[in-house]
Amino acid sequence: MAPISLTGHSSAAAVAERMRESAAEGQAGSALPVVLYTARFCRPRQPPLAVSDLDAEVILVSPASEMLIGCPSHELLGPYQRWLTHIHTEDHEVLRAAIAQLGRNAQSVTCEYRLASPSGWPEATGRYSPYQPADPGRSPALVRWLRDTLTPHLDNEGRLIGWEGVLSDISEQRALADDLRRTTNMLNALVDNLPTGVFFVQGPHGHPILVNARACQLLGQRENLSAGLEHLSAIYHLYRPDGSLYPVEELPVYLALRQGVTAMRDDIVVHRPDGRRTPLVTWAAPVTWASPERRDVIAPEAAVWVMEDLTALHQAEAARRDTEGRLRTILETMSEGVVVWDRNGCIIDCNTAAAVILGQTPEKLCRMSLADCEWTLMREDGTKVAQEDDPVAVVLRTGRPVRNLVLTIKPHRPQASTEDRPSKTLRWVLVNAMPLGTGSCGEQRGALGVVSTYIDITTTIRAQRMLRESEKKYRELVESLPLMVIQADTDLRVTYANPATRNVTGYDFHEIAEPALWGRLVHPDDISQLMALGHEALAGRSGRGEYRYRAKDGSEKVGLAFVEPHRRSDGTIIGTTTLIADVTRERQLEQELMRAQRLELMGKLSSGIAHDFNNLLSVILHMAELASASLPPHHGARIELERIQQAAKQAANLATQLLTFGKPRPSAAQRIDINLIVVRILELLRATLPSRIHLQVDLAEGELFVQADEMQVQQVLMNLCLNARDAMPEGGLLHVRTAPVSAEGEWVCLSVSDQGEGISEVAKAHLFDPFFSTKERGTGLGLAVVQHIVQSHGGRIEVTSEPGRGARFDVWWPACR
Repeated sequence: MAPISLTGHSSAAAVAERMRESAAEGQAGSALPVVLYTARFCRPRQPPLAVSDLDAEVILVSPASEMLIGCPSHELLGPYQRWLTHIHTEDHEVLRAAIAQLGRNAQSVTCEYRLASPSGWPEATGRYSPYQPADPGRSPALVRWLRDTLTPHLDNEGRLIGWEGVLSDISEQRALADDLRRTTNMLNALVDNLPTGVFFVQGPHGHPILVNARACQLLGQRENLSAGLEHLSAIYHLYRPDGSLYPVEELPVYLALRQGVTAMRDDIVVHRPDGRRTPLVTWAAPVTWASPERRDVIAPEAAVWVMEDLTALHQAEAARRDTEGRLRTILETMSEGVVVWDRNGCIIDCNTAAAVILGQTPEKLCRMSLADCEWTLMREDGTKVAQEDDPVAVVLRTGRPVRNLVLTIKPHRPQASTEDRPSKTLRWVLVNAMPLGTGSCGEQRGALGVVSTYIDITTTIRAQRMLRESEKKYRELVESLPLMVIQADTDLRVTYANPATRNVTGYDFHEIAEPALWGRLVHPDDISQLMALGHEALAGRSGRGEYRYRAKDGSEKVGLAFVEPHRRSDGTIIGTTTLIADVTRERQLEQELMRAQRLELMGKLSSGIAHDFNNLLSVILHMAELASASLPPHHGARIELERIQQAAKQAANLATQLLTFGKPRPSAAQRIDINLIVVRILELLRATLPSRIHLQVDLAEGELFVQADEMQVQQVLMNLCLNARDAMPEGGLLHVRTAPVSAEGEWVCLSVSDQGEGISEVAKAHLFDPFFSTKERGTGLGLAVVQHIVQSHGGRIEVTSEPGRGARFDVWWPACR
């Protein structure tokens, strides 16, 4: 930030004249115009003026303010605090101090400050803006700097009543000054930190203008600013190796400044004041400030003299030789083969490992070239690598490196000594070839040399092949398993699922990947158990458990899961591995076996009871008939006797069902037309149906023959129709339909549907269990007998129902041709 300056005392008229001149100069010479403004205090001020006493207002602003400040002039008029809002907050005190200086000295004051924000500055208008500098080569100035020249207005009593200001843009000047300062600092830092001595001289006499610390250290003293070229040897004690004073006219810096040539000398010895003698190697080059095309005709204006301790170079040379020796030792102990080639493709150096890998002796290998090498390179697919495609030839031709190329090497001829070279067995190698510099030789461009390396990866390749074969074998094993194999990470997100998972469940990988998706697939009662198994495995414990889930086709399945921790080779648990067996069929068979055993037990029990019960019912029926026959026709007791007979007949019917269920009689299967059976049964049934139940019959055209017991088919149809009737106490449609079906063989489908209340999922699970009934007075044997009859004929029965939407029973009978 520039300090405030006083421009001297002058009259108001003279100041105004200067303001107009300054404005005119600014408009003519800068990209942005000059802004004039006038401010007045609300009341005259007597010096000294306090910094905080700024109750002034701006009464006049030239229109150029919109271009310079980014704000129309009328928006700047008014209280001076409004003007301050456009000034950077950190510079408010600068402006206040300048106004206070007006009150103390009654002289013009110049100050510099920044605008507050670039948001209002004009952009993309062709005029200069902070983001569109006048010089396209310069970086945009992110801050706009203004120079404000304030001229005081005094009344007749000498009191300050206001001031006039002239604003001009100095952003570019500030940026140039900053750039120059930064460039100078960078140059000084560069020169000061150079590892070599740098000695700048300038002018016809060659006086030093810049000498870095390294140069002072080499010369043994600080620079002498009064020393010219003619005195350099004497002042800095520069001698020849023979002890004579070094002639000034032969110094490289003298030749550069006087003759304009670049020169080098390595025979200068400094006799330091501390008694040490330091041999130097020095270079000097002329420096001129003229344009490149005029440098040949204008004498140099300065020269740069660079020096270095030759002793250090000798030490570096010794260190280089030592390093080369260590590198050679390292190369010889490496198992990786290293070969150095020249630009003509001839081998100029190699290590022992390269000779072993390439099947040659080191001496013979160093006499070979690409044209006569005694080995063959082959690709992974077994094809031979042509000479022009050899990695070394490619690098020599293009100058670009070849990296990580896997090839096989086959030596041409075996040697007598197996210690000097390996056997004829193919070697797998990883080849890298790097250029040793690039350049041109005549018309040929490319690398000046090549370093190629050969890593014997035969063991690795074989191990990889064995690993791939092993992985392939076990992957095929896992993917051919009929069991589901699922792997998950530590967040229980699925990372792998074998094909059996999709075959069994029907879900693709992305449909089961996230644990959040399992809640829709796994039974709600089993999801917590399944998650617990996963967390137990992540804790390092094995587990097993069964869970129910819904497959993609809507069927409910049961899986038996074995969950194990998935560990890395170091034992760290990285997830879980789950083996799942589909035990749906096994659980169904277990339930059917248990049901069959239960039915067998109940059948034996019920058949015995039914037989004795039938004997008792026969006595009751016979006695009721005898009693009824012995009474007059209109006797009052005949009604009760008839009721006894009806109840006994119903009990006998129940006993008959028990006998059928518990001890089925042999079926008299014959070829029957099921359409004819339906017509006969429905004719008998119509009389028993209430008038509010409508019967609809849709029979397939023609005859539908099945091999079945006619009486048992009638019993099946009658039970289903009576159940449909009882399901519609308020009335509805009872629909009976027959149809031939060719899916999965030849079948005849007999369907009975109603519009009743429907069947819940819970009731549906026990619908065919003996003695299970949803009716208040039902026996629970009707559907059990129906299923027993249908299955004994090789058929099946299916139920489709939803609560409130009725039910449909489909009975599938094997068709008879």
